[in-house]
Amino acid sequence: MQIIAQCIPNLEEISIKEIKELINQESKIIIPGRIKFNATKEEIKKLAKKTRSILKIYLFIEKIEFKELDDLEEQIKKIKFPEIKEPFAAKCERKGNHNFTSNDIEIIIGDSIKNKKVDLKNPETIIIADILKQDCLIGIEISNNLSKRDYRIKILSNSINPCLAYCMLRISEVKEKETILDPSCKSGEIIIEAFLSFKTLKGYATDSLLNHLKALEINSKIAQVYKKIEISRQDIEWLDTKFNEEEIDHIITFPPYPSKIFKEKKAERLYKDLFHAGSYILKEKGNITILTNSPKLLEKTANSENFKLKKQYKLNYMNQEFYILVFSKSFK
Repeated sequence: MQIIAQCIPNLEEISIKEIKELINQESKIIIPGRIKFNATKEEIKKLAKKTRSILKIYLFIEKIEFKELDDLEEQIKKIKFPEIKEPFAAKCERKGNHNFTSNDIEIIIGDSIKNKKVDLKNPETIIIADILKQDCLIGIEISNNLSKRDYRIKILSNSINPCLAYCMLRISEVKEKETILDPSCKSGEIIIEAFLSFKTLKGYATDSLLNHLKALEINSKIAQVYKKIEISRQDIEWLDTKFNEEEIDHIITFPPYPSKIFKEKKAERLYKDLFHAGSYILKEKGNITILTNSPKLLEKTANSENFKLKKQYKLNYMNQEFYILVFSKSFK
């Protein structure tokens, strides 16, 4: 069967690697954030159960390139849909500027499938129209939102998406038996995903706010990794007093970023403290991986503490332009 995996745009390489690792199948990007591959029913079940980077999986039916609604409608009506279990419903997920609504597409799909019962509340089959700009993928839903995690009972306004947290771990190139630190842990997605993905890590989670640490405690207990994490209340500026020299392999975090509430000067001071501490507590080949909306400010601060930018990924997160930056120690 031909399958589509939805993943985070610009981080497709992580999901491609994960598909190869989990079910030994090659995959390729067909549009941003959409990967196509072949798989058996058993492989699909395994992937849906074990993936940590994929957002959704569906059976591929057709790829359509269109300009206007009339063009899209004409091509949808030409599709020879496979036999589907009834009742069915159509669902359109759409990103981009269009002169039509998602409901318009759902109606067109519904009208194109003849002699089948429709049930919008409790369908047996969901036909998906996955539209990104002028591309439309038609498929049959296999999994719902795979980024949902049972452990996420306590979510904060600035909690990070678990799939994104996992991708940051892979981008940082975390390996078994290494030591990681999230010094701005919030509700704990990065450190929890780490312990759910790796069996022999040593991990620390710190934060300056008690409500963040409480959220981490609750979530990590549900995830059954609480006893593995060393949790403490700590300001970033004092990290070099808590950890030994060259104790940490990876610092991976989503720190506060410049906003109306958190001014740029304050963010710059925080970042300077982070890199200053990192220069002491990181091992020689260690790195710092950060999610931020202010890459230039972060790189400037990193350079002042002798860190060098090694990797950069641009993505849309929370309807804003964000970046994942990876820094390593540089020696003059």
